[in-house]
Amino acid sequence: PMFTLNTQGKHGVYDGMKIRRLTPTECERLMGLPDGWTAKGDFDGEIKEISDTQRYKLCGNGVVVNVVEEIIKRLPPLL
Repeated sequence: PMFTLNTQGKHGVYDGMKIRRLTPTECERLMGLPDGWTAKGDFDGEIKEISDTQRYKLCGNGVVVNVVEEIIKRLPPLL
């Protein structure tokens, strides 16, 4: 069993001394995204940095790419 990533930030990783919060990059990796995928965004044609809070929300509201790919492979063909 594994916890669900959410925007509350109540989950973390035990690093031997204490429990620490997952980094945005670790969240991207759990979601099957490349490192830095949520780091920058296009705002009215201007590329800007995205805050860590918004990066956590992007990952928390996403769908794991590898899981979707496997579901699609197992769907029966349409007609």
